[in-house]
Amino acid sequence: AASMAHEIKNPLTSIRGNTQYLDMVLQDNGLHFDEVDIIMHETDRLTTMLNKFLTYARPRLPETEKLHIEDIMEYVAQLVSREMDDNIIMRRNFGTTPSVMIDRKMFESLFINLILNAQQAMPDGGSIELKTEFDRSRNMVCASVRDSGKGIPPDISEKIFDPFFTTRDTGTGMGLAIALRIVEAHKGMIEVKSIEGEMTQFTIMLQALPEEEDE
Repeated sequence: AASMAHEIKNPLTSIRGNTQYLDMVLQDNGLHFDEVDIIMHETDRLTTMLNKFLTYARPRLPETEKLHIEDIMEYVAQLVSREMDDNIIMRRNFGTTPSVMIDRKMFESLFINLILNAQQAMPDGGSIELKTEFDRSRNMVCASVRDSGKGIPPDISEKIFDPFFTTRDTGTGMGLAIALRIVEAHKGMIEVKSIEGEMTQFTIMLQALPEEEDE
């Protein structure tokens, strides 16, 4: 599958380059066609989809380090808050948790995706809660992203982690599929709770480091 994606990506790059050159020639002669813009836009969209598929089909191995999950969530929250709509409130509810061994870049990407999904689920505004806690009975660190949006309809709840499944016109349907791969690569779990019309919550659960390793 990854090889096939590469084979598709190569001619797309050629199509994009030649279309851009054609557009320059047309503009030099005082001409412009909307169809040229459409070709470049759709080519870029396909390339983006293929790049995400390659990330899913052939993920890199995690480069783990000892981190506190709430530190990553706080960094991501500050990053995305600059682009957050004014009608959305983001709340932090971080508990003190043990360290976990994770890949920083992978989990930054994961939480960015979950927060942006939460924002898109609330077109009329709402709240996003970022929460961490330690489940001592299972020795697991739990990190959740909860929104007060429209929820996930029961008939599609089992499909949301499927590659290319999306309910948005502009979505690629790879975000949650990649998120699941990231969590599984760290031997963790991801749980989803949703009430249609009220809320959705994604919870990541990771094995905590033993206390002697956490010091």
